[in-house]
Amino acid sequence: MNIIIKKTVFRTTPQRTEILRLLKDNFSHPSAEEIYRRLVRKFPSMSFATVYNTLESLLALARLKEVRIDPARRRFDPCLKPHHHIRCVDCGRIADLKAARKPVLPKGRPMGFKILSS
Repeated sequence: MNIIIKKTVFRTTPQRTEILRLLKDNFSHPSAEEIYRRLVRKFPSMSFATVYNTLESLLALARLKEVRIDPARRRFDPCLKPHHHIRCVDCGRIADLKAARKPVLPKGRPMGFKILSS
């Protein structure tokens, strides 16, 4: 089965279908490495390149957003609605910050938070 996205054929394979399923409504902002680790058990012959190339195709088709909040790796977000992200500097967890506009940050350093960029 092929999915036509914006007049571009996105050839579906069992691996790509599973990547899409994993991303659907996923709010954890997984990295390519995390997606690969979760799926390689089900598809032992799948390469990391399959995951990476699928994510790149979805980015090119504007069906996925890249989140560059984690300095260690690229993260991916299936939510295409305007929003921002926050990241815990201790555990690395990334969460959505629902705001159509850039949030107003308090002056100084808010207790318990470290502002990395604004």
